[in-house]
Amino acid sequence: PPPPIKKWQDSDPRQAQADMALIRLFAGELLPPSLADSPLLRAFLQELQPAYSPPGHPTLLKALGQQLSQLLPQVRALVHSAPRVCLTASLGRGRYVAVAGHAVVDFTPRTVMLGCRRTGRVGDKRATPGLLQFCHQIVEDYDLAGKVA
Repeated sequence: PPPPIKKWQDSDPRQAQADMALIRLFAGELLPPSLADSPLLRAFLQELQPAYSPPGHPTLLKALGQQLSQLLPQVRALVHSAPRVCLTASLGRGRYVAVAGHAVVDFTPRTVMLGCRRTGRVGDKRATPGLLQFCHQIVEDYDLAGKVA
């Protein structure tokens, strides 16, 4: 039998580079962070690079929030330039919600993640006020009161 594959350490630059590529994929395609825990995705990543240990959804969710804060000036400029913005909220299998903004700017459809955070369990009536409050906070934070379509 072949020798076991040695996993990359967290301090290995290859691990950090692969994590960032995965974070960019999730942020850019607005994928739900819970997908990071999918056995199918993990098997796929294992097949591509056996030494890579992908982050779970809690780590990914934190990284997505950091990625969003770094891109905040660009996101604000984009939604500011849009005449109207449509909001969608994606509820994951876990305890999180992601809010995306969709707009047409210069005849080009654009989608950006406006916020992502932990919330109550899907279907939990106590989570609904938190979700509504989060959406209101997104509208306020991005000054979208007159733009939401």
